[in-house]
Amino acid sequence: MHQKPVEPRQLSDVNQAVHARHDSLLVEVLKCITALDLGQAQGRWATFCEALEAHATFEEEVIFPLYEDLGPRPRGAGLELFQADHVSFRKVIDACRETLSELSAMQSGSDDLRGEMVIRLKPFL
Repeated sequence: MHQKPVEPRQLSDVNQAVHARHDSLLVEVLKCITALDLGQAQGRWATFCEALEAHATFEEEVIFPLYEDLGPRPRGAGLELFQADHVSFRKVIDACRETLSELSAMQSGSDDLRGEMVIRLKPFL
């Protein structure tokens, strides 16, 4: 039986699928936070962070060098923009991880916890 050749996928299609997965993982984190299930939220957050870090590492090790070798880019589309974006989101990830850890140390289900969650997580949403 002859198999049909697999069509190569565009990098933009792959990237879109990866970002959709990240969105889906983040929605799961938000559902846990809404339910005040911070233990689950932390676990889901770790999964989200691992996926995001793997994607960022791939971009930095594979995509960025290829992009840099393309030559001149339009103004505002330099590699430094993407590198700065990675530095920025890693800071946000670390801050969110710390905030979730602090919140999970509070008594689960209390009104204080709900209020603290709104106050502390609002800057990230």
